[in-house]
Amino acid sequence: MAKPLATMRRKRLGLELKRVREEKELDREAVSEILQTDLSRISRIETGKAVLSKLELSTWLDACGITDQRLRAGLTELNAQGRKKGWWQKRGDLIPPNLQEAIDLEQTASVIFEHRQAFIPGLLQTPDYAAAMIRAFPLVGNATVDEAVQVRMTRQEVLSRPNAPQAFWILDEAALHREVGGPEVMAGQLQKLLDVRNPPHLNIQVLPFRRGPYHCISSSFHLFTYKEPSAMDLVLVEYERGRLFLEEDSDVEPFRRSSDRLRDQALSTEDSRELISSIMRSFERN
Repeated sequence: MAKPLATMRRKRLGLELKRVREEKELDREAVSEILQTDLSRISRIETGKAVLSKLELSTWLDACGITDQRLRAGLTELNAQGRKKGWWQKRGDLIPPNLQEAIDLEQTASVIFEHRQAFIPGLLQTPDYAAAMIRAFPLVGNATVDEAVQVRMTRQEVLSRPNAPQAFWILDEAALHREVGGPEVMAGQLQKLLDVRNPPHLNIQVLPFRRGPYHCISSSFHLFTYKEPSAMDLVLVEYERGRLFLEEDSDVEPFRRSSDRLRDQALSTEDSRELISSIMRSFERN
């Protein structure tokens, strides 16, 4: 049987339970005795790889002296959410585990920041652009191109739901010029970027060629922010063979600083729109 994925909700809950345990100066052995479970399960709970019953959570919080009813209610809700499967987890036949983890991050974040160099981010792609991108790389798993495109389009629904995250995209100008799927597809894709006009909810900024070298010019990354009851940031770095998740604050902090610097170095939202428009017109003429 496959091991359960550490979903973002369970990971956040586990980190919060570890924090309150350590503040109470309880070791894992003590908590395992209180919960009457084995030590390895306590470790899996704190890393988000195991779920708790409502009674176990209440017992854990009682043992740690947590009387703040707002915190208890928030963690209880987080625990309940962590026991539910999202749409991406129900489609394991089409969506490989590492992509499920990335989608889980998108679907549960309060703020999404993405710096992208080579191509348009998945959350902003048109179906035609997405299909061309997917055809350019070997498919992972059992999905067809059409099914993979539909997954990508379903992911984008997170941006229009009532509790949608705030999102910031910093794009290298190269991603706007790189022809994916032909001039007509590119014109449609750039028009979609222009249709994103909802600051401060959704924000697109471009790092133009004329600015020369800029901070983080050699890498792309995502920074996800999560609010209470377990406020935290998490970084996702993609590379050729997979994805790297960073959650320790000492690892995340450099990326927080990088996101601030990139936003300062990029064109304003309106100036970025002008640049996107001019590039779009060049594709329309071809």
